[in-house]
Amino acid sequence: MNDKFNRLMPESEGATLCYELSKPITKQGYEENFLKPALQLVQKYGEVRLLMYYTSYKGWEKEAAEMDIAAHVELGRYLKKLALVNAPEKEIMSRFVKKPLNNAEMRFFKTEQLEQALAWVKS
Repeated sequence: MNDKFNRLMPESEGATLCYELSKPITKQGYEENFLKPALQLVQKYGEVRLLMYYTSYKGWEKEAAEMDIAAHVELGRYLKKLALVNAPEKEIMSRFVKKPLNNAEMRFFKTEQLEQALAWVKS
């Protein structure tokens, strides 16, 4: 994976994608590092489970944010669980705005609860 994108964590397995967000979310990064793997999981498992771990979050490029909304429309019905770890307030509000576009059960965790979040999103 390209090191200019946010890190796909080694805990990713099966239908679960786990990301550490420490860099800006760019259009290219969103396409290559998130959208393509998510589509592959939908084809293979019929669902996607996400864990987003915010370590030093840098925000979204406009084009990537627009792609995220379009992806929620297209893929939202396949999103089963969404764990947000150490999410900034702005991201929490964004997820509530997007909630009608997906079926995900969503939970919020503190940094020290990362292991609990991983266990929950995979269960």
